[in-house]
This record gives sequence, C-alpha cells and structure tokens, in this order.
Amino acid sequence: MRFVRYVLPALIVLAGVVLALTVYGGTDTAVDALVALAGAGAATFMINMYLRFGFGDREQQERDEAAREFFEKYGQWPDEVPEDWQPPSVRQPTHVGR
Repeated sequence: MRFVRYVLPALIVLAGVVLALTVYGGTDTAVDALVALAGAGAATFMINMYLRFGFGDREQQERDEAAREFFEKYGQWPDEVPEDWQPPSVRQPTHVGR
C-alpha cells in the first residue's frame, strides 16, 4: 500500500524531472512535461489520501452505528458498561422464589 500511496507519485514526479532534463534539455517542452508529470504525481497522491480518509470515516461510522444500536437495546453506551455487566437475556436470577 505504501508503494501506491507514496512511491508511485514520487516516481511520476521523478519521471517528469528526468524527462525535462534529459530528453527535452531545457526547452519550453521540457517545462511543460515537468509541470504535467508533477501535476499527475500530485493528483495521484491526493486521490490516494482522499480514499484513505474516506475509508477511515466509513469504519468510524460503522462503530458509531453499532454503539447506537447497543444503546437502543440496553440503555447504556458500550464504553460506560461496568466490567461485570451482562445483557439482560444472559443474567442469572438473583433469587429463586417458591
């Protein structure tokens, strides 16, 4: 994943620099090639970062939704439950009356 996230954009920009310096040798076309490939590298980096942040938000939303469902079912937030707490369906009766 790090290759796609960091190395690939850097290689694209590096290709622009190499192309500008060696093939075109300082002409206007060299500047155009450098700018185009630097922009492509920056765009690749930004797209990867946006996707990374987007997937992270989805995981957080799923955790929040699970916490809301837990609250609706048991009346307590999952992080506020005592250590010895059990759901009502699992609790053992405290006394048996006959």
